Amino acid sequence: MHRMAIGMFCGAILCGVIDADENGRQAYVWWEAEEFQETNLPNPVDMRAPGNRNAQQQAKLSGGRWLTPSGPGSDASYFVKYEVHVPKTGDYNLWTRKFWHHGPFRWRFGDDPWQVCDRLALHDHTFLELHWGAYWVFLGPVSLEQGVHTFHIEMLDDQGGGAIDCFVLVDGPFTPRGKLKPGERAGTAAEGFFAWEPDTDMLSDGCAIDLRYLNEEQAGMNGFVRRDGDRFVLGDGQPVRFWMVQANLRNMSDLEIDRWARRLAKYGVNLVRMQLTDFFNHRVKGDHAAFDRELQRLHYVVAALKREGIYSYLGHLYWHTSNPITEEIFPGFGKGQNAIALLIFRSRFQDWYKEYVQAIMSPVNPHTGLPLAQEPAVAFVEIWNESNLLFWTFNPKNLAASERDLIEKHFGDWLIAKHGSLEQAVASWGQDRSPNVRTTDHLSEGRVGLYSAGHLTSAGWAVNQRVPGRAADQLQWMIESTVGFYQTMRRDLRDEVGLGQMISGSNWKTADGKVLGGLDRYTYAATDVVLRNEYFGPEYAKEGNPRFYSVDEGDTFRYASSLKPPATPGPLLTPLIEGHPFMVTENNWERPLRYRAEWPFLVATYARMMGVDGWNFFALDSSDWQHTMSVWDLNNPTVLGQFPATALMFRRGDVTEPETPAVLETVSLADAYAMKGTKLWAAGGRDLLWVAKIGELEGAELAGDYPLDPKAFFVGPVRQEFVDGPGKTQIVDLAGYIDTDTNVVRSMTGELAWDFGQGVVTVDTPRAQGATGFLKEAGRIALSDVIIEVGNRYGTILVVSLDDQPLRASSRILVQTATWDQPYGFETQPQGEYQRITNLGGYPLNVERIDMRVAIRGAAGKTAHILDENGYPTQRQASTQAWSPGLAIHLPPDAIYTLVE
Repeated sequence: MHRMAIGMFCGAILCGVIDADENGRQAYVWWEAEEFQETNLPNPVDMRAPGNRNAQQQAKLSGGRWLTPSGPGSDASYFVKYEVHVPKTGDYNLWTRKFWHHGPFRWRFGDDPWQVCDRLALHDHTFLELHWGAYWVFLGPVSLEQGVHTFHIEMLDDQGGGAIDCFVLVDGPFTPRGKLKPGERAGTAAEGFFAWEPDTDMLSDGCAIDLRYLNEEQAGMNGFVRRDGDRFVLGDGQPVRFWMVQANLRNMSDLEIDRWARRLAKYGVNLVRMQLTDFFNHRVKGDHAAFDRELQRLHYVVAALKREGIYSYLGHLYWHTSNPITEEIFPGFGKGQNAIALLIFRSRFQDWYKEYVQAIMSPVNPHTGLPLAQEPAVAFVEIWNESNLLFWTFNPKNLAASERDLIEKHFGDWLIAKHGSLEQAVASWGQDRSPNVRTTDHLSEGRVGLYSAGHLTSAGWAVNQRVPGRAADQLQWMIESTVGFYQTMRRDLRDEVGLGQMISGSNWKTADGKVLGGLDRYTYAATDVVLRNEYFGPEYAKEGNPRFYSVDEGDTFRYASSLKPPATPGPLLTPLIEGHPFMVTENNWERPLRYRAEWPFLVATYARMMGVDGWNFFALDSSDWQHTMSVWDLNNPTVLGQFPATALMFRRGDVTEPETPAVLETVSLADAYAMKGTKLWAAGGRDLLWVAKIGELEGAELAGDYPLDPKAFFVGPVRQEFVDGPGKTQIVDLAGYIDTDTNVVRSMTGELAWDFGQGVVTVDTPRAQGATGFLKEAGRIALSDVIIEVGNRYGTILVVSLDDQPLRASSRILVQTATWDQPYGFETQPQGEYQRITNLGGYPLNVERIDMRVAIRGAAGKTAHILDENGYPTQRQASTQAWSPGLAIHLPPDAIYTLVE
């Protein structure tokens, strides 16, 4: 008989679990996978990898070992049986800790129906070594009587596979923490840090940071979100801006999805963007069963988010780099190649695409009674992701011959319409400099060769090789064709497919932001919203990050903050298209950056001031706090933990948008097609995904210096409009806001100041005041109602009113702080100008201890209550002292929330 751990832990009830006992405690049952009652495995513990690990790796496993349920091919299923002692009758949640998705099995208690553990959502990964990790998986809810039960698992592959560490039954929500049992804490922290080990968030009442009230009772309760000029409004006409996250929930259970939706609402989220790439691939392959399974899960996700007042954004319906086309869809694509231009130029493929969208949007959602097309809780439908004709990927020599012939013929037809004949078009261009830089002309067949996107940039080699008139005609054809495509597709998705949502185009960048970027965003204005994807990340040494999607030992990088040169806060430097809403649909300050606390702060302040209508934080893959070093992770105190104050500020509009822009550039389309560029353009960084795909071309899209000071973006909104007539530029007196001596930029409203020299940003509004950046060097920071002193070299502090009153009159004030976090044991070593990761560390997450003091005007007589990591009250109070205009508070070194009331 194997050992069984039975313990108790505190908490409230959620997700339909049993009632708490009189002490408010809940039971759990824990058992080791390798301590079984019966099995037919030939060698269940000491199998080949991942069975035997070294002592350091075994220390990361519960009990120091894991079960390796595999063997030679067998006609009889490999099985394992356990006896489980259930302490009391009730409803439980069953979890297991195992190796990734390998080793699918089915399971049951007693004679209950079998249930399958296959590709379920993974939580809390702990790597034993590269590629070998233990993850928690939620198997599902079970109802059990008090007493002994047989738990039975059968491997679904004839050779078994994978590895299983342990199981736990718990009568409430469970927060995975490596090998720790419910209620256990490691308590380990490096010098100068504290351990971040929150209790499971029961999402109960009495949480000071809960922003659920900002959302509608149900998303879409008053109708569809719609566009009103350059902003969005809800169905009742109320203006709305979206605090967004990227989250794919479809592989989770209903209980997990419900919990996730409630937690997102708590942190101020009112829009979730989901990636539907798999739908396209299932459709192409004709795998209707997989398509239907995905749709069923999507239906539940939309309904769950709707109940919490959160809208859905359906993205990645098509992504040309990830969705191959087959011969059946268009000749010349064999078993599957990518098509960059087919959707724009091939009507038959457009019809196929519309049928595909209809297959997603037309079936009735059984959880709401509405098809997604008529579901007002779905706010946006995205035509395609990160796709256009103006990025480096447009190179006709690399296209399938059938796609290249199609677009060359389309270009030829366009030239005939403009010039009267192809011969006249060629004559108007003059002598051809370098025919080899484009595909060959076939004038007799009506096909005209095309330049790559790179040849339309301002790079010297491109200017020297191309024929100006020919390039200008090609660029005009590209833009007009794209605009026409968006106009037609938007109309057809509404009229033929019946979509009631806002329709978005793409969200990509170009080979040259100066010459092509504005035109690309101009094409998006043919839809309902202009979009952009952009990331900020560390600077890697050459070959310093072989896996862009992962942080690994050996990665070699340099820390960077967007707050001071030489870094550029590219995601914030985007000219908006006049008269149209604008959203950032993907963004992250990527790990292993140390300076991430500035990110939510900058979105809540500058993005709001610039007129951004929605900002998507990319990406969440778990509903609970994480302790690992993942590239795009949000679930940590530096990012998600900063949402309460920042989401509140952004959504209620604490920072004012100026009535007039700092820069309004009217761009002549004729000049734009002649590749004369714009005076300001979107700054960008190196997207590591695209570095992996196209190498050094990625991140090389900026050409030359800005004609205008790019710090204008931080003075006020920068907007562009493209017109048939002459261009002009209207600019405020930038010298009145940009102090070149001190390198400080102030916004037109006076509410924001950015010290690029010290790397410090301050916000000073009636309801929200604070600072981010290298605060220790800044010394004493005096704002209208708040004085700040910080001992941390870097961090963020925000003081916000929770009752919508000005701070000096508020009865409830949240003081929110951030420093930086990393897994316990994370280590780097200097390597020249860079840092090389030598240890990724593990549980628990460590947070640099907080050394901050704040004085708040008008807070005299109030008490500073310390909240726990999830925002609930504790018995602790912060140290305070009287200050003649209010209250001075020495903030706790180990808590990021303090409630002053």
